[in-house]
Amino acid sequence: MNEDVAILGGGIVGLLMAIRALEYGRRPIVLERGAIGRGASCASLNVVHGGLRSLQSLDLQGWRRARRAQGWWARHHPRHVRPLVCTMPLYTRSLRSRTAMRAAFALDRALTQLEPGSIALEGRLRSRAEVLDRWDVAAAGLTGAAEWREWSIADPTALMQELADTIRAQGGSMREGVDTCAITRHNGRMAAVQLADGDVVEATAMLLCAGSAGQTLARRIDPGVQVPSSCTLGWNVLFDRSMPTDTLAANKMLAVSPVAGRGRSLFLREEGGRTLAGTGYAACEAGDRPVQPAAADLDLFCSDVIKAYPALADAAILEVRAGQLPDNGTPGTLRQADLLIDHGACGGTPGVLTLSATKLSTAPLLASDAASWLWGRPLKDQT
Repeated sequence: MNEDVAILGGGIVGLLMAIRALEYGRRPIVLERGAIGRGASCASLNVVHGGLRSLQSLDLQGWRRARRAQGWWARHHPRHVRPLVCTMPLYTRSLRSRTAMRAAFALDRALTQLEPGSIALEGRLRSRAEVLDRWDVAAAGLTGAAEWREWSIADPTALMQELADTIRAQGGSMREGVDTCAITRHNGRMAAVQLADGDVVEATAMLLCAGSAGQTLARRIDPGVQVPSSCTLGWNVLFDRSMPTDTLAANKMLAVSPVAGRGRSLFLREEGGRTLAGTGYAACEAGDRPVQPAAADLDLFCSDVIKAYPALADAAILEVRAGQLPDNGTPGTLRQADLLIDHGACGGTPGVLTLSATKLSTAPLLASDAASWLWGRPLKDQT
């Protein structure tokens, strides 16, 4: 069969890429080895970050991209996003201090005024008494907490099913449970995908959006093109313990650390009366099958969670949600920027692109970047 665009991978990036192709008048087919949304797309904390973390390193470009992504989700899928109140305890002699967070909030307000359509973080500081009254966090050196608003995807599975239905309704094709046997150059520019059932898909553009399998697929068609691996495993753990509830923060997230006010943050999210904790990272073998963290890595992660938030000490683990993520060249080190590789520009097949998003929240911007790269200037209101 001949299609305008073959998209390998039915996660959030692949589905949004198909939507973009339809908006440009192309006819996409999405090929997914498993089920729609399988893997990292549904295993994340599902937070649509607004860029506050980027301001810690004065990464203004990262802040702007995060804020644009937040605005896109709120405009295009308002039924699937909801406000998420985030709280971070603050301590003396720490970068996570009242002075530092007050400055970050001031800078965010100033930048928001310069960015049309931005959603304000509504940052504020809470007192020490308010924090201790609500959260089970270390009291020594505690000065209060920073509180701000992010957004979250309420049900990523439902969102991706809706995207798949939209693709079909607008003339695109979806195939789940299909194995790819070979990807080859065909007729110069065209690429061909041979499936296990004998079908061959030929397309003028091929987009590799397969996450952990992206490097393997890229090598099948362009062995000389260097594509970073997905040798970092990320996971979140669902505990059978509810978080404190109040009328001010029904949907909330707490940022804590094993050593109070220092080191990397762990995030605890309320989910259906339970607590979702994330995120743990470890090196793993590249591949296209779902993987889970090793017992030792999972135990270490849970130990850190309990050090950071002792109220979870005797909570049972209900589920471990894991997915492979693009690394920074070293397995176990998470890539910080979305990946877009034009194979033709690297001596490979013209019209073939590899895409990998580091976060669910920036996936629509990555899809827009790829569409603009392939087919011209961005369409109105794509970002």
